[in-house]
Amino acid sequence: MTRHTSSLIRRGLFVVRLLLIGSLLCVFAQRPARAVDQAAIDAAVKRGVNWLGSVIGNERDMGYRALAAMALLKGGAPHNHPGIMDVVDTIRKRVQNNAYPGRDEQSSKGMYLVGIEAMLLADLDPVEYRPELQAITDYIIKEQRSSGGWNYVNEGDNGHIDTSVTQYACLGLWAAHRSGIEVPQSVWARVLKWFNTHQQADGGFAYRPSDPKSREGSTLTMTAAAIGTMHLILMHLDPSAAPSRPRSGGRKALDQLKFGVLESVPEEEPVVAAAPAADDSVDARAVGQASTRILARAESWLGTRFTPEQKENGFRSYYIYTIERVGAFANSPKIGAHDWFEECAKVVLDKQESDGSWNFEGAERASAQAAFAILFLTRSTAKSLGRTTRRTRLGNGLLAGGRGLPEDLRAVEIQNGNVQVREIKGPLDELLTELATGKDMELALAQEEVIEKIQFGSREELIGQKEQLLELVEHKDPELRRTALWALGRTDDLALTRLLISALDDPDLSVAIEARNALCWISRRPNGFGLAENPLDGLPPDTPEQEIQAEVAEWRNEAVSRWGSWYLQVRPFSERGDAFEAELRARIGN
Repeated sequence: MTRHTSSLIRRGLFVVRLLLIGSLLCVFAQRPARAVDQAAIDAAVKRGVNWLGSVIGNERDMGYRALAAMALLKGGAPHNHPGIMDVVDTIRKRVQNNAYPGRDEQSSKGMYLVGIEAMLLADLDPVEYRPELQAITDYIIKEQRSSGGWNYVNEGDNGHIDTSVTQYACLGLWAAHRSGIEVPQSVWARVLKWFNTHQQADGGFAYRPSDPKSREGSTLTMTAAAIGTMHLILMHLDPSAAPSRPRSGGRKALDQLKFGVLESVPEEEPVVAAAPAADDSVDARAVGQASTRILARAESWLGTRFTPEQKENGFRSYYIYTIERVGAFANSPKIGAHDWFEECAKVVLDKQESDGSWNFEGAERASAQAAFAILFLTRSTAKSLGRTTRRTRLGNGLLAGGRGLPEDLRAVEIQNGNVQVREIKGPLDELLTELATGKDMELALAQEEVIEKIQFGSREELIGQKEQLLELVEHKDPELRRTALWALGRTDDLALTRLLISALDDPDLSVAIEARNALCWISRRPNGFGLAENPLDGLPPDTPEQEIQAEVAEWRNEAVSRWGSWYLQVRPFSERGDAFEAELRARIGN
């Protein structure tokens, strides 16, 4: 591909994003309060993983079993989980003499399973499973129809192309690409051309657009599938946008923080995503230019009709995971005027049963509902892309060993096989001002920059901005309150202890956890007087909500008691005998 072609495609994508968000700037100016707490999401994922791990062995359909294995992996189950290893062993046994025989539709969901198997192996270890990934890639390419898309395996080239099947074939090729396996440019361009020529008149996409028997027209699920897949394809037609990833276990930062000491992480040989193989059989320039116009119409269609809970058909959890991929591949926190993650997460959390399973009240089997829910809540696609999401997690363990910090803390990039670290830009006061503005499009970057500046900048500069940080502690957004508490903890200012003790009662649990961690830092007591970092850890998946709230309340009271008793012993003379001390003594019974 020429530089001119790549430049045109990038410009086209830029235009698409401008069209998508240009009319919504007024929405970004004032951010609504968040209702979904990260601690609740983590607890839901944990319950879901426990449930799914207990039933995966009973799933006879290989397609659903592989989907469950991928969700277990993304949800934090160990790589050697029996359910995951059973699926991997089955895949490896099917690859004989470097050939993959494919999957039939009735017992394994055909191309859906093929794409899922490729993603699972790529996320587990793209080096160890390179032969299997290559065989699967060859099979997917062989099954591409002459029109550019894919359909059910038993339909052949005369069958109608299926938007849903096509997206999973492309997800499999994406897994191959980020594992270092070359995918011919013509493969990507041909499928993109198919999308360009099969958009519905209203701007959406249908399940089988050329099938006269498919009369449903544009649907939310298929339009989302098309948008996500088109962004994925354009990412490959423009090699500079392709991510690279370490050998196994997901991206890791070069440095991990543990109580102020930077500890080196063992070096890993990076697996660099392959550039698309040169191919002149398709005019990528024309296809890429045409796709930007198609995407703009499709995104407008989805933006005006978006709902977090689609009821057009019974595939409701499938829709949720498709929306997650749209947000990840388009790298956008919004679909139309909607915070897609926030709105969908509320639905997903509400649909979870007490045993950890999910019931979306549709037509999907239980293991699939749980798998899609976990893949959504964990932002699994964004993780594979190596992107830092807007919802940077600052709570639930920022202090201890770096847990909870963005994985890409220093924006590590692999360029020409060498590790490059992005320069931290801007003085701290400007970064804090940007963080306080509350602009959606800048929040994640501002948070990341503040953390980096404090980690690797001067302590004097941090202390100089203490007043600005104190203002952020009162901010309505819990993410900003967490950021401020994290930073204040690193000032080593014992006079802030009162503020941090008060923050233990913050209505957002993740903020209270961050206050506890900041106290650990200032006091140089990493174990926090033996109090659990998170009161939700260790609770059974079927714990009633009333008991959960009781555990949280008890944890808050115990935290105030332990840290309050410590403060009364070390407080400076100037702070003795005032109203705060009187209230504190009354509460802890001292």
